[in-house]
Amino acid sequence: MRTNNLTTIHGLFRQQARQTPTTVALIGAELQYTYAELDRITDRYAQYLLAQGVGPETIVGCWTHDSCMTVLCVLSVLKAGGAYLLLDPALPEDRLRYMVADSKPACIIVDEAAPKGIADMCSIVPIREIPGQPTGHGSAPSWPKIAPDSLAYVAYTSGSTGVPKGVLITHGATVNHALAFSALFDLRPGDRLPLLAPLAFDMATEEMIPPLISGCTLLDAPAVSPSMQEFTQSVIHHAYTILNLPAPLWHQWTSYLHDADLPVPPALRLVIVGSDKIYTDQYNVWRTLAGAEGVRWVAAYGVTEATVTSTFYLTAAKDDLSKEPFMPIGTPITGVTTYILTEDRKPVAPGEAGELYIGGAGLARGYQNLPEKTAERFVPDPFTLKPDARMYATGDKVRSLANGALVWLGRNDSQIKINGLRIEPGEIEAALYAYPGVHEVVVVFTPAIDKLQAGTLTAYVEPDTGQHVNEAALRSFLAKRLPARMIPQMIVILQKIPLNTNGKLDRKALSQKDVYNVTP
Repeated sequence: MRTNNLTTIHGLFRQQARQTPTTVALIGAELQYTYAELDRITDRYAQYLLAQGVGPETIVGCWTHDSCMTVLCVLSVLKAGGAYLLLDPALPEDRLRYMVADSKPACIIVDEAAPKGIADMCSIVPIREIPGQPTGHGSAPSWPKIAPDSLAYVAYTSGSTGVPKGVLITHGATVNHALAFSALFDLRPGDRLPLLAPLAFDMATEEMIPPLISGCTLLDAPAVSPSMQEFTQSVIHHAYTILNLPAPLWHQWTSYLHDADLPVPPALRLVIVGSDKIYTDQYNVWRTLAGAEGVRWVAAYGVTEATVTSTFYLTAAKDDLSKEPFMPIGTPITGVTTYILTEDRKPVAPGEAGELYIGGAGLARGYQNLPEKTAERFVPDPFTLKPDARMYATGDKVRSLANGALVWLGRNDSQIKINGLRIEPGEIEAALYAYPGVHEVVVVFTPAIDKLQAGTLTAYVEPDTGQHVNEAALRSFLAKRLPARMIPQMIVILQKIPLNTNGKLDRKALSQKDVYNVTP
């Protein structure tokens, strides 16, 4: 059989399967596969998809409730030459319908029946009905040739224009990330990692791909336990060696271990924390935990448009961070470049703040069906000799320390993160504007005073003259259109949203409840 070279994700996986065929690759509640078994069954699934017309640049949706089924879908789609689109069943149907309509997948693989509104949009392939053994006779299939710039997956992010944006990620970008991640953290057989990330979050790709090209064992853990006690017991019971955690979860877990006077679980050798700001004083608490000295601790930073994670901070244990309220986000991985630039895209002076731009091998092609937005955010890179090189304007404000590590200082625009997930207030506002009788909307994020909390989203809504809207109806309306994390904790109905003398939103007045009249 002719195999793909090592410039593709599945090519690297095939190589690992040949090297460690009997190592357990995947453990779920009802299944367990070695690397050889996982390679064989996804070959069969890929053959089926090939027969259905899947090939290079073909998008295939993956509607799965089980993380192990997700892994099967992803490898099968990639082997067939297609690009996967993870469809999280937890998302509202309206949002999922938009993603399907925008990306136009050739089919959707499902592990359970998809809602009729989704199923009516394209061909549905129940994964349990795909033959697990060869069908027919003849020579082995000729696998499609996949170039590094071939599409590997599509990930949708929150959109400032009111709709999600589909980010187009190639094999080359994903392979660069996976190889850098694997080498940096010495991923190897014997490592055990949970599949924790929601499918709507591109961290799901980082949880799957680097471990699977490195001989690690992945365990199905699709949802964070409802309590820190149960989470800790799960980490100990499954003997996880590596945890890749969003900062809010890590903050809570660190406080729980400290308050309960518990040690860091003994099998753990690496903790990666990212997706949101990390408080330095909480890292100092972590360092006091029994066993923490034997665990490598790393901060991570990335954006979907540059393939999950672009920088890691590796030197926390030896750096003086007494003047830093937030942990640095580090330096770029192999193949990635970072720049700190002024508003006119000139390098800042050493130590000065500017906007972070990311270039190099991790960049996405751009946004699905949004050429103007792509041109706005993916701009020419004048700092390299590589022809047609681009860099991505992150909108994040940073500065560098003397050792080159980047420090995150906040956003240049209105985008925010809650529990590590990007949220554009504009998308929430657009959803509220669609409600009959709404005249004006403003969504404001208030950071939490307590670092263990996620902060508060508040929506201020001004009805049309003579119209009446109420909070309960608005919440019900939003629940059908937005993920739960994007529904504001507070919805305030105002007779008039306050403006300043320039006709712009008066945010100071908005924060003072006595300056406006709240309708019943």
